[in-house]
Amino acid sequence: MQERQALLLLCQLYGSSYIFGCSFLKKKELIIILNGIPNAGKSTIAKILTRDIPNTANLEIDYLVAMLYWMPVRDSMMISIDNAISLTRNFVLEGLNVVIAYPFTHSTFNYLVERIKPLKTPIWPITLCPSMATLRRNRGTRELWPSLEERIEYLQHKIAPLGLLIDNSFESAEETARRITEILFGCQAGKILSVV
Repeated sequence: MQERQALLLLCQLYGSSYIFGCSFLKKKELIIILNGIPNAGKSTIAKILTRDIPNTANLEIDYLVAMLYWMPVRDSMMISIDNAISLTRNFVLEGLNVVIAYPFTHSTFNYLVERIKPLKTPIWPITLCPSMATLRRNRGTRELWPSLEERIEYLQHKIAPLGLLIDNSFESAEETARRITEILFGCQAGKILSVV
């Protein structure tokens, strides 16, 4: 089922002639966009994907936002997304894959995708959707402090469910990353072209 969802997503992003002409299969690079509410596992899974997929850069937009720590986040967010777009272009032009992790709204996602689409590199949006009970627990190395709990509550209705939706409530980060790579490389190898 997820393979079918992945193929339909590619068709929406690139158009069926691009997909069925197999142009995306000839590209070596790929861009993975990890979306989800804070504490969903984006950063941890991005690190695992970067470790496991050769020639992959881990682009954490939160690190770019942190560079402008003195500026309110609402003001620095679009500057940081523009910087992520520039870095993504540079990485792809150097032959690297890119994993971008951030809690995207529809508008910030569309802004990003419209600007990296001309690279003609497959873009794989994935939203991590663990349950609210899971989000409210300490996971990995991140401590769940009160301001993070407030941010989770605030963002739960603002983060857009984009691309492949993965409920990783009962999986380790390693298991989720493995599932993502199986879906991506199954598609890139042409293994799911018959599901339509």
